[in-house]
Amino acid sequence: MQVNRSTDYALRAMTFLASQPEGMIFMVNEIAVDQGVPPKFLARILQLLHKAHLVESHRGIRGGFQLARIPQQITVLHVLEAVEGPLSLSLCLTQPEICDQSERCPSLGVWERAQAAFRRVLASTTLADLAAEQQRLDQAIKLPSLSAPALVKP
Repeated sequence: MQVNRSTDYALRAMTFLASQPEGMIFMVNEIAVDQGVPPKFLARILQLLHKAHLVESHRGIRGGFQLARIPQQITVLHVLEAVEGPLSLSLCLTQPEICDQSERCPSLGVWERAQAAFRRVLASTTLADLAAEQQRLDQAIKLPSLSAPALVKP
């Protein structure tokens, strides 16, 4: 299993929004440029996140996106499932009827334990955690962010 590019971009965008002061609204292009994501692709991803009630969408000249909840209330699992759908390492975990061996499958328990562990990690990691890590990394390499304009030398 591999997380797809949409989920990677969604997490980047959500981490960006979580790193900004509460109440700020950002246009798709602002997020896309900061995160190095194609704007049209990001717009579709943000619509999925809006549908999942993870971001709010504002129309108009000052429109854009902001988190729908505080960063501590949104987990990586929320974002992943908003973009990719319910997490399932194996179809037999969500659709046991498709497998004629599900009642005597020796690997079913392995998939159940692995999925439970994976869900636990994703559900215990919030956007606040990712934003804090992003801030630590940015400070380590001294990258400017949109929320703090870079100083221009004369």
